[in-house]
Amino acid sequence: YPESASVRGGTLVNVSGFGFGFGSRPRCRFGIVGTTAATVLGESAMLCHTPLATTATLESVPLEVSLNAQQFTRDAQAFHLHAHPHVSGVSPDRGPMDGGTHVHVVGANFDGGTWGRYACRFGELLVPATFVNRSMLTCAAPVGGALQTGTRCVEVTLNGQDYTDGCAQFTSAPMGALASLSPTSGPILGGTRLSLTGMRLAGGSDYRCKFVPPGGLAEGGEATHEHLQAFFAEVLQVRATLDGAAGVGVTCETPPVGLLPAVHSVSVTSNGQQYTNPVAFEAFAHP
Repeated sequence: YPESASVRGGTLVNVSGFGFGFGSRPRCRFGIVGTTAATVLGESAMLCHTPLATTATLESVPLEVSLNAQQFTRDAQAFHLHAHPHVSGVSPDRGPMDGGTHVHVVGANFDGGTWGRYACRFGELLVPATFVNRSMLTCAAPVGGALQTGTRCVEVTLNGQDYTDGCAQFTSAPMGALASLSPTSGPILGGTRLSLTGMRLAGGSDYRCKFVPPGGLAEGGEATHEHLQAFFAEVLQVRATLDGAAGVGVTCETPPVGLLPAVHSVSVTSNGQQYTNPVAFEAFAHP
């Protein structure tokens, strides 16, 4: 462990086996890439560092060990060398302190790692990551209140040990809150320009308003309440803009389709994911 490393070298590898207890010059050999000194921990384990590779391409090499720096094992345990990964950005780049924001990490050379070892590090907090392609990973910001207010570096690892050093910044802050909106009603055909006021709304990158119909919509119908909520959550989202730099107001227009003659709950997101508390908006049939 780990089973892969960057071609930069220097990764500490724990080699497991048996018969390691004797010998005076333990070594690890990573195929034609190179040989490094090892430290025997006991009969069944030794430690060594990966050598610097002269190529930046993906390569699987046989890992062997020796106790006398001459005769090596012949087990050909595969060890994967990959180009050094780099992080260039995250999206969204901010989220609430409660965590849970689904973050896309963009960069290069994310392929070649070890399955199950991919992770994101938010400052010093680690979370699992999912490989999407060689230029993107996804992970969720740490939950449970572990994030503090402020900006921190997001780095990734492909082997659970070596991390990037690009410092893509992610900012966490208290969740925004709405206090009121104006006007409080409009026609179901949409187009009403709403001004929503509250606090902690500034600094976002993906502002949206969401209109959720009342919970009693499914009564007497075939569709369940959950189905309707899922449908409207997808349809009744519209783009919004921050109204001034003070971060106390957001504007958006009511959607042209989907509104019912009823009181809807309107909430706002600044990162396209987590929404504020709702405020009431009444849609009425066009006179």
